[in-house]
Amino acid sequence: MFDVYLRSGRLAVHYAVAAGSCVAAGQVAAQSIAPGAQLRWRWRLDQSLVNADLRQKRGDDSPLKVCLLFGVPLAELSFIDRSMLSFARSVSDEKLPSATLCYVWDHTLPTGTLLSNAYTSRVRMLVLGSGDKNLGQWVMHQRDVAADFELAFGGDKGGEKGNNGLPLLDAVLVGADSDNAGGQSLGYVGDVTLGP
Repeated sequence: MFDVYLRSGRLAVHYAVAAGSCVAAGQVAAQSIAPGAQLRWRWRLDQSLVNADLRQKRGDDSPLKVCLLFGVPLAELSFIDRSMLSFARSVSDEKLPSATLCYVWDHTLPTGTLLSNAYTSRVRMLVLGSGDKNLGQWVMHQRDVAADFELAFGGDKGGEKGNNGLPLLDAVLVGADSDNAGGQSLGYVGDVTLGP
């Protein structure tokens, strides 16, 4: 579940994730990312997911995540990625993105780890919070969207592009999940902005 709370004198989205659940909030209209755009937010984790392991399907969970969903056209993807995404879209009620970059908090992986999602290479995760360090503390982040997209997806910039050559941004989501490893977590995300 998620709610908006006043925490440390500022509004924040409160995530309480029970075993076997997933929550996410946020959406924007498709937009071009301006050159030099920075994604900023703060997060606070009070209870981690000790059983999570982003490297495996059975542990593919995170107690906090901030994700950028990009619209790379299917024609620009490999045959395998295009086929898998087409199938997934055909059985889902959601408009699944073709490229997603998630900033995550993980219990075991070191900060700076970049990896593909255990289910699809179209989701890449960059670990920005690790272990129990900073539990109960607000941590500020500022990320260069173009640089991180390049780091995560390399030359994969097909289709309609904005001013800096990135695909259009379809959404910014914040969330948490424990639908694979189980367990419970408690965290907050606030002050999410995208701008110069």
